[in-house]
Amino acid sequence: MKSIYSILTICFFLGLGLISCSEEELEKREASGDGKHLQITISTTPSRVSTPMTKATKEDTERVNDLSVLIYDNSGNLIQEESKYYSTNGDNEGLSDLSGESTDDNEVSHTYTIPIEPGDKKVYLLANAGDVRNVLGTEESVKKYSVGLNGLDPQLVMFAGGQSFNVGNGNSQVSARLVRIYSMLTVQVNTGNLNSGVVITPLSLQLKHIPNQGYVTAPNKIGSNSVECVEEGTIIEAGNSSDFLKEGHDQAIPLFLYENMQGNGNNTGVHKDDESYKTPPTITEATKDREISGKDRTCSYIELIAKYSGGESKTDNDKIIYRFFLGENSYNNFDVERNCYYKLTLNLAGNGGTDEASWRVTKDFMGVITVSDAYVGYVAGSKTYIPIVGDIGDVVSYEITTNVVDDDKNTIFKGENLEKVSDTEGRFYVSALKNNINDYDNGRRTCTVTFTMKSGTQYTAKVTQVPRLVDPIAIFKNAKNTNPSVIKVKEYSAKTKNYDLLSSVGPWSATIESYSGSSGCWFEICNDEGRADQQGSVIRGDGPVTFTYQPKSENNNSDDRVSNKNLSFAQDLNNADKARYGVILVKYHNEQCEHRIYVRQGYQPTTMGGSVWSMFNCLGEQSNGQQAYTSYPTETGWLFKGACDIAMSPYEPGYEENPNTSLPCSDGRNRSFEAIPGSGPREGVKNWVSPSGVAQQGPCPEGYRLASGQDFYNLFQNSTAYTGYVYDDDYPSGGNEDNLPYGYRMGSSGHEIVAGTGNHCNPAKGSLLVNKNGSSIFFTYGKGIKTKPAGGDNNLIDEIGVGHRGPDDRSKNSNGRYSRMGYLKYYEFLNWTSGNIEEHTYGAYYWGATKFSDSDRLSRVNFSYDLLDPNVEESYVDWDSSKGHTGIDSYLHGSFVRCVRSN
Repeated sequence: MKSIYSILTICFFLGLGLISCSEEELEKREASGDGKHLQITISTTPSRVSTPMTKATKEDTERVNDLSVLIYDNSGNLIQEESKYYSTNGDNEGLSDLSGESTDDNEVSHTYTIPIEPGDKKVYLLANAGDVRNVLGTEESVKKYSVGLNGLDPQLVMFAGGQSFNVGNGNSQVSARLVRIYSMLTVQVNTGNLNSGVVITPLSLQLKHIPNQGYVTAPNKIGSNSVECVEEGTIIEAGNSSDFLKEGHDQAIPLFLYENMQGNGNNTGVHKDDESYKTPPTITEATKDREISGKDRTCSYIELIAKYSGGESKTDNDKIIYRFFLGENSYNNFDVERNCYYKLTLNLAGNGGTDEASWRVTKDFMGVITVSDAYVGYVAGSKTYIPIVGDIGDVVSYEITTNVVDDDKNTIFKGENLEKVSDTEGRFYVSALKNNINDYDNGRRTCTVTFTMKSGTQYTAKVTQVPRLVDPIAIFKNAKNTNPSVIKVKEYSAKTKNYDLLSSVGPWSATIESYSGSSGCWFEICNDEGRADQQGSVIRGDGPVTFTYQPKSENNNSDDRVSNKNLSFAQDLNNADKARYGVILVKYHNEQCEHRIYVRQGYQPTTMGGSVWSMFNCLGEQSNGQQAYTSYPTETGWLFKGACDIAMSPYEPGYEENPNTSLPCSDGRNRSFEAIPGSGPREGVKNWVSPSGVAQQGPCPEGYRLASGQDFYNLFQNSTAYTGYVYDDDYPSGGNEDNLPYGYRMGSSGHEIVAGTGNHCNPAKGSLLVNKNGSSIFFTYGKGIKTKPAGGDNNLIDEIGVGHRGPDDRSKNSNGRYSRMGYLKYYEFLNWTSGNIEEHTYGAYYWGATKFSDSDRLSRVNFSYDLLDPNVEESYVDWDSSKGHTGIDSYLHGSFVRCVRSN
């Protein structure tokens, strides 16, 4: 082999300083060679810190105990014979030179001679990591290489890399700068401005939430590339305060941690200059609530515990805890950057921050407590607790002093009990007495809890009952769909008048609560923090509640009408009850509030309440004389006059528009509502219900009949109804969930909804009926758009889902008959002739094929959703004349149709 000797100059860059340090790696020098030598020079530049490092642990940051010089060919493979390793236990050439202290007047350097063959190559350097030549065999492996902790301290590894060279082209000289992959921190405490009599004596200093590993290439951060959070890092305990109260940082004991680049937080508003509002990026709104900030698991901070006397303290044994997030500033940045030296000085003034109600300061004083606000779920009976920190034994009373009431003057909240967790920690439990199903009136339901101490001092905390979440309530996929879906849990925003991504106050979790089948969980959920694929397994996060759901395999129990377009309804009946189900339990706002998402794979017919239900609505008789049906559960059905098999459009003309003669019908013709053939006064409903009261086939497919009022009643009795948005796999051709919503869009105002053409409506709002086994059936509210009502306000979001055509109550003629028919409008009230109109209610009617003594009346199935009233009954059916039910006139109303198996 032809040996070519070259010189390598490595410039050891000590970049410890408060200013964010640049990572200068290997750089080419502007010098030409003779084509036979590569010059690589190693030198040490002075530290950014001007004071000498006198402590042994600081001296370790100067020391180079070993050095790996790694040479890679043009394909990224290590050239073993050209790569070198120097160690104090072997060939130690130059290591003592590189370990010397560098100053502005004395740059330490050393020159190595290494045989190099011509060719395009790259060089990387790794110090204090041992001989890695047999570990880092490829250039790609260097980029993925990380080192763990040495106890609780980082390994003092330095790195430089990635410079190309070719000695054959005269490129014979490069210089390298080693960069530490960790940071150093010293802390000083300034107590010179405390009030007279206040004495604060530091007892311990500890790093918290440190990365468990450091990658040699930047950036390194908790929550990325399997870097996890270690709750407690190195602690320094003092027998006295001397180690903490030195005048200079040069005498302080340093702490070390790997780089943790978390970026900027969200303290950019009115509190942007208030250090107590420094809030981690995982929390979307700036806060100083200790229960919120304290739950973050990504940002590194220090915790100083000190003895406190004087001021508020009643004894000489009180303690105070200070916590400070690390970063480039004290307001908004959370970057702990490699190769940087952070000097933190705590300037304590007045009473030492005891009046600051934030995560940064916790008092352990006799007769003093700190309380935090809390959230409780929307379901009656939900419980939460107010966290209490401090002298729990000094609390003499606690009560709800301000409580909201509902429209019936019933109180909403009840105080339960005070639990003593320890001498310095407690929980006061509060329960909700009423459901809060209204997702519009955010923040209305609150109570104030007052805690009174022996001294008479009072502390207050607020409890808020969250409204029900409605987006999403379910994710449906066909039997063969195994594509992942990104679930974004949303809440209604009164500010944007839209459903926006929910940001959890404190941590959230998602748990696989249940699944169907005996062969194991058929789906998984995951996010950047982890993966769950078994019953009871959990993923967690902070801030925005979003994660990925994905079936592990196809549902091989059977096809369905979406996965197999050639499958007839009659054939599909043989596949009844072969769908797969699951429940994902989401807990948010410090995991105190619950929301369930129901998942389903397969659109096969489903048995619930003793009937086998189709998943699809009817579309009516087409121009070819054949009946048609929706292709997806979210697609809107069309509306039928009672006992008529020709249907009418559920969205054209729009909300409260007089259809006159322009109402599109399923057979391709336009008619007025009254001219649609079918039932009418004295015509009866025999087309849908036999003289003996048996539900007929009507517009249903082969093997099915119309669902009767009793079918619906049995369904309601054996299931729970949830209102909200359901997503399925109805996308534009070639599209995916990124193209949603499909079939409608948001208007120019940002909160109005505009219906597109066709029956597509994904996601659809409606009622999901779920039984105890997790089986579910969805009843869409259709594609009608609720826009500004006549004479009403428009302070709310326009809503999709107005599944009813009927008379305009305000337009009766002199003989009491309705002069305008077929209006797209939804009425919640049972009294159709009273003229009372609830403008903020919407939903859908479905026909029940059960007739009453008046042969022109059929059973009405009501799926209701009121925008303002949290106490409205959301689903009911009037089908039993013995209970005073009368149904509705079949010839005055247009409703949806759903079918069940005929036998």
